[in-house]
Amino acid sequence: MELSVHDNILYEFSMFPSTTPRRYTIVLFTEYPVETSPEYTDVIFEDVLAHYFTRDTPDSILFDIRENYETIATIIDSHAKLFQTTKTQCWPVAYSDRDDLLAQVAAARVNTYTIMPTMGLDGWVWATSMRVASRKNRKVFSD
Repeated sequence: MELSVHDNILYEFSMFPSTTPRRYTIVLFTEYPVETSPEYTDVIFEDVLAHYFTRDTPDSILFDIRENYETIATIIDSHAKLFQTTKTQCWPVAYSDRDDLLAQVAAARVNTYTIMPTMGLDGWVWATSMRVASRKNRKVFSD
């Protein structure tokens, strides 16, 4: 049976270093709240080049995460102001203009992952891959 995050509650997300220079890993920790036996599912984005999340409210509810639902060009165009204001900070990479940014992101061979919420967190991730993994228990975070 294929794992799903539909209607899962996002209870935490974390970023970790990657083995690839200037890349990182993002893990979304989710729970499907079945009263008798909750299901825990992690969404792992590997070799992340860039991400952008909005409305990261506590207990966000995910609708879906879609691979290549939006093109890199669509994301750049719909977030033009974001890219314009972060360009001097070399985010997501150092680039000269929109065409150069498109070329560099294409050369990085990343997929786009669109996070679609029912409520709360939404956004996108540019990463080499995404995988979904089941977990037996809720992830416990310590100080």
